[in-house]
Amino acid sequence: MFVFRIICALLLLSTSCIYAQINTLTNAAHNLDRRGLSLSLDASIDAFLGRDLGHAAQTVPAFIDLGTTALLDRFLPALKGTVAFASLHLNQSATDGFSSLLQPVSSLQADSGVFLAELWFEQAIRPAIHVRAGKLDANRDFAYVENGVSFLNAAAGYTPSFITLPNYNDTRPGVELLIHPNKFHLNFAAFAPIEGTGLLLMQEAGTGWNPQGWNGRLSAGFWRMTGSMPTLDGLDRKGSDGVYVVAEQKFWRHMRNGGAEEQSLAAYLQWGKSERNFSSMPQQTAIGLLWSAPFRSRTGDSAGFSCSRGDTLDYTGKEVVWESFYRLRTSKTLAFTPDFQYIAESPGYRGPTYAVGARIAISLRSGAE
Repeated sequence: MFVFRIICALLLLSTSCIYAQINTLTNAAHNLDRRGLSLSLDASIDAFLGRDLGHAAQTVPAFIDLGTTALLDRFLPALKGTVAFASLHLNQSATDGFSSLLQPVSSLQADSGVFLAELWFEQAIRPAIHVRAGKLDANRDFAYVENGVSFLNAAAGYTPSFITLPNYNDTRPGVELLIHPNKFHLNFAAFAPIEGTGLLLMQEAGTGWNPQGWNGRLSAGFWRMTGSMPTLDGLDRKGSDGVYVVAEQKFWRHMRNGGAEEQSLAAYLQWGKSERNFSSMPQQTAIGLLWSAPFRSRTGDSAGFSCSRGDTLDYTGKEVVWESFYRLRTSKTLAFTPDFQYIAESPGYRGPTYAVGARIAISLRSGAE
């Protein structure tokens, strides 16, 4: 426990130092914006205490993302409609426990180290048709849950049945074709797989709506491996594929201060299924509720509640995660999110697991794009 407190104190101190230094440099970055070059920094630290497998557990993952976006036609007019993006990730994880969960309590959990996370180019063929190629995080265009971003459990970002999805902690080389006419979208992608042979092929179709502020969206996707990949029993086999659906809708609104501020409730539904020979969680269903601006004096805050249920192995076992959080936005760049998670299993051979913790997040943008 003493070591855990020391780690938390050091991480909080380092975060404060980074915030102070980067906030000073932001003013200088505005000059780059005018020349088509924007900078970003996202830093998050999670700290959780609880119980897992009947024993005390703790984890303190930290994540820093340094990104830059360049509008290349500002430098060379012949490259009209071409955008370049690069990002560097710095991950650090101090953990003792929670390793038994298939739905990690923290979405920041990743291998420690410094990585070139993304390096890609995007070309606008037409206003509604874009091609993106390079080393990519595919989660921004596939299986994304907009109202799940503020939840700390990893399952809120995308369904854990999508075992091959290149995401922020395991980006891959690939090509995406993004077709977005009006409120509809149709995304295609081919990626080098995280493991196995052949290609990872992905397709997603969806639509969104926003009649007088009642915004919602619906998307469905399919993925498959063209080659073979290791099964849970250690054999290389073909046939790994899966499907997923994401639905989101704002269903309650209340305007305050003469219509200048909005308080709202939105919900999301997430479902995914994959081949059981390859995935430890071949099927998962989740629902979540997001309450934006819950108090008149805290218009930037939000609160949420979610339940994610995953089938394990041969569908005889279940892992159910209940999560609640309150996101306190102290400024445009800083947020603090206390969080509680309770994980129940059926059959309950390991006993219930719980985690109590919080996230400190800093997000800085130079202001351009």
